[in-house]
Amino acid sequence: MIRQQIHIPIICMIVTFLFLSMTHAISKTDDILAHIRHNDNQALQGCLIYNLTTHKLYGSPVSNSYQHECIIYTKKGNYKIETQSSQLKQKDVATIISNEHNTFYSMGNSMEIHPKSSFIPGIPKNIAWLLTMIPGPCAYIGRGFAYIKHPVISYEKNDVIFTGDIGDGSYIRAVLDPAHGYVAKEISRYTKIRNLLMRRWIMNSWKRSQDGAWIPTIVNSTEYDINNGRRTETDNIHILQASFQAPPSSSFNLSVEGKTVFDNRFGIPVEGKQEFAGESLNQVLQGTGSVAHQLVQMREAAERAKSRERLIQALVTGLFVCTLIAFAWIMRRRKTPA
Repeated sequence: MIRQQIHIPIICMIVTFLFLSMTHAISKTDDILAHIRHNDNQALQGCLIYNLTTHKLYGSPVSNSYQHECIIYTKKGNYKIETQSSQLKQKDVATIISNEHNTFYSMGNSMEIHPKSSFIPGIPKNIAWLLTMIPGPCAYIGRGFAYIKHPVISYEKNDVIFTGDIGDGSYIRAVLDPAHGYVAKEISRYTKIRNLLMRRWIMNSWKRSQDGAWIPTIVNSTEYDINNGRRTETDNIHILQASFQAPPSSSFNLSVEGKTVFDNRFGIPVEGKQEFAGESLNQVLQGTGSVAHQLVQMREAAERAKSRERLIQALVTGLFVCTLIAFAWIMRRRKTPA
């Protein structure tokens, strides 16, 4: 009886210790996830400027390399990208702007307009583009995990590990850096089947932005062939500027002067010719939209005419078959003796 009375307090102490340990672990995980959400919310608006040098690897030697100068603006779910590549002879700037409804791609003397859903499918309207590009620019600044499915926090030695599904048949394994606000210092992307490494980013040379946020300024990325594990591409990213303040509305302007506009919003490409030069983008959209609407009506009318034609052909064919059957039945009746 005395032994049982001694064991009861010990068991209670063990249960209490386990409960408190579990509660502490859950609280710590929630705290880390809160840091991740905070880091991503910072990137909902701002400007990211970086140089990107890409080396295409075919076997061991470097057979192709090129450089990009990129500027990305984000604000309330809209984004703008300006890219200038060293491979372009005239150094034309390629610009992409996406708003709530449409995506615009402009380069040289032409511009394409697409409905947003067809250009980048499956992206919620309330999430900034910077947070949805995985892999993409979000990985360059160690962010983008708040919207990953099934997040798990674990610990390996002194490292904090984040894992979660992207939703395209791959998953992310990131090493978070507590010294830099739990921003990732290493990100690896694997296939869910067979756990094959697809790409890895390693962040270095940390500094604070004007907003006080931690940003890696040097990022090295390597892409792997999942069939043989060999390196196929390396990226060297030098982040020149990162600001998480809302950019001015003028940052999202896009000139159409002298450009030929190809409007693909209605499923029928419509070419806005040079008479649109110098007009505003809204005027161009109204002009090409009006033409597209007319083309859609013409296409629908043609489809209705084809449907009627097919119906008439089916009726004629049916009537012809019925006539043959009736004729054959009559002839058979005549030949049958009474």
